[in-house]
Amino acid sequence: MISPTNDLGNNASQEEESSVDLKKIFFRVLPFWPFFPIVIILFLVSARFYLKYQVPVYKITSRIVVNDGEQEKGTNLFQALTYKNSDKETERENEILLSTLLVKEVVRDKQLNVRWTKKGRVTTIPQFD
Repeated sequence: MISPTNDLGNNASQEEESSVDLKKIFFRVLPFWPFFPIVIILFLVSARFYLKYQVPVYKITSRIVVNDGEQEKGTNLFQALTYKNSDKETERENEILLSTLLVKEVVRDKQLNVRWTKKGRVTTIPQFD
């Protein structure tokens, strides 16, 4: 015998079958609850050690402003760029700044090639003082 059903009843039963039973999941996971705090503590301790011994990396940017003796403070950028001698002066200053002899002299005078480190229990930590 065929029982009469409407479309709404079929949809409701399909939704019940496809829905997640939270009680069922909770009782399946309940026996393992002591592992959750242990895993969380383990992750926190490992993150602490990672951050303690990780060498910091800094990003530094700088800009150098080259002023000609002929260029006034009130001069705008467009006027400075259209002035032909200013362009040559800027090129000359750029070549001086990129000179390998100048860079070597700065590194030697400021002792930028010296590395200071602190010997720790686990690793040697660079010091940036």
